[in-house]
Amino acid sequence: MTTSTVRAAPGRARRLGANGGGAGQQALTTGVTALAPMIWGSTYLVTTEWLPPNRPLLAATVRALPAGLILLLFTPKLPRGGWIWRALVLGTLNIGAFNYLLFIAAYRLPGGVAAMIMAVQPMIVLVLAALLIGDRIRFTQVLACALGAAGVVLLVFKGSAALNFVGVAAALIAAASMATGITLTKKWGRPDGVGLISFTGWQLAAGGLVLLLAGLGTGLRRRGRLP
Repeated sequence: MTTSTVRAAPGRARRLGANGGGAGQQALTTGVTALAPMIWGSTYLVTTEWLPPNRPLLAATVRALPAGLILLLFTPKLPRGGWIWRALVLGTLNIGAFNYLLFIAAYRLPGGVAAMIMAVQPMIVLVLAALLIGDRIRFTQVLACALGAAGVVLLVFKGSAALNFVGVAAALIAAASMATGITLTKKWGRPDGVGLISFTGWQLAAGGLVLLLAGLGTGLRRRGRLP
């Protein structure tokens, strides 16, 4: 009996250690996942409280381009062939146009209203995936999207909130832009041998460069150097 007890102890210890490690890993994953919406939600607060007023193009460029350039420093591969224009398209949809329109909405709408409108994005993804990829729309997916949108409405909506037409339109187009980018990303996938960090760096850099060129063009036009 003593021998069997001694032999069983290490196995039990390993099981306990594995369970404890699994629980710790799950808690870490949950915490890291929760950081994403928390940081995302801070966009509206930072825009209204600390950024220069009415500078959506500048804010979007500063947000995207430096991060993209930093990631490119650690990227072993750059896009080639057909992936050059694909990276440009995805960067424009997911980063450039989306962030620019997001900041327009954040400047013109209360944060709660902007978040409420952006909650329609998963529904747009479902429709586009069905049209472009042929994915079947399932009832559980529609229910999840509806419940998510309803939760955002209940959480942030205030009856006295003022609506701005330009802000509402910008938020809707921003949601549609990223939904299109997500759908195309699902359709095209990633090139062989290219990791997620590299793929994200391509899009951030491409979107940031598009924003930079748009900002330079706007500045030159204001100075009368462009028609």
